[in-house]
Amino acid sequence: MNILIADDALFIREKFRTFFKDLTDVTLFEASNGEEAIKHIKENIIDIAMVDAVMPLKSGLEVINEAKKINEDLIFYGLTTQERGATRNKFLEAGAVDILKKPFTNDELHSFLKGHL
Repeated sequence: MNILIADDALFIREKFRTFFKDLTDVTLFEASNGEEAIKHIKENIIDIAMVDAVMPLKSGLEVINEAKKINEDLIFYGLTTQERGATRNKFLEAGAVDILKKPFTNDELHSFLKGHL
């Protein structure tokens, strides 16, 4: 399974990297901005993309909208500091399956991913 983590916060990408490090059936791709995320989606077969709402160059919503044209089977999850409200609704309307509120603990990440992967 190929998973893309697109977030401009290094510590968020590190949390995901730590979580997935021992899983041999997962290849993790990382992007620190929306342009890098789109590049990974164009160059690799990504199964799941976890995208931050606010990133340099392209927002998470822009990434979802553009990436759906490249790979319509790609599954998206939003990463945001706003669990409720307009950002959450926009992510879900764009096609994200769910939202993971940041910051999150290792236990929260484990519970979220266990319920979705």
